[in-house]
Amino acid sequence: MGGTIKQFGVIPYIKKSGKWRLVLITSRTSGNWIFPKGGRIGGKSAEESALQEAFEEAGLKGRIVGRYAYKSVLKRGGRSIALTLYPMRVERLLVDWPEKRERRRVIVPLKSARSMMDYPALQRCLQDWVKSR
Repeated sequence: MGGTIKQFGVIPYIKKSGKWRLVLITSRTSGNWIFPKGGRIGGKSAEESALQEAFEEAGLKGRIVGRYAYKSVLKRGGRSIALTLYPMRVERLLVDWPEKRERRRVIVPLKSARSMMDYPALQRCLQDWVKSR
């Protein structure tokens, strides 16, 4: 197996009354808490692909904020995944979305999100984002 694949996703956040919250979803395979992410979608830019994944996997509508992307490498099943995450301000949480029956979605305080995620690569991206905002 081997080789590196590219994935694009979002760090979906809600800021209300000065409090930051993140939206996490479960992975379909492991059930671990993750950010919405996936491969590049034909005909779409990396950012557009990330927003599409947020809609399909988590029922999120919003916009990418800023020009900085957070990068890390995940190891899964003998493969390396070059992951790029974009900060996404969530503007709408949909009641129904394509993968609703395949995943769980939670909104958690910023402090809780890092400890919920099992993947160090996602934790690093989150930590880098927290430092930069």
